[in-house]
Amino acid sequence: MKTCDHINCDKQAIYTGHIYGRVSGSDNKDSFIPVNACDTHSEDDRFYPDKPLSETE
Repeated sequence: MKTCDHINCDKQAIYTGHIYGRVSGSDNKDSFIPVNACDTHSEDDRFYPDKPLSETE
């Protein structure tokens, strides 16, 4: 079972996908960052889903 990567969220992740942003400590370029998301956070406009986790495991 994977956990949602959203800050302060401990719900079970059901999707794998990406957000667009900058990794802290990296160069100044934005890029797509791989993340896992719960049902609530997968609906965020900044989340780009790939597949439900059940299809990737």
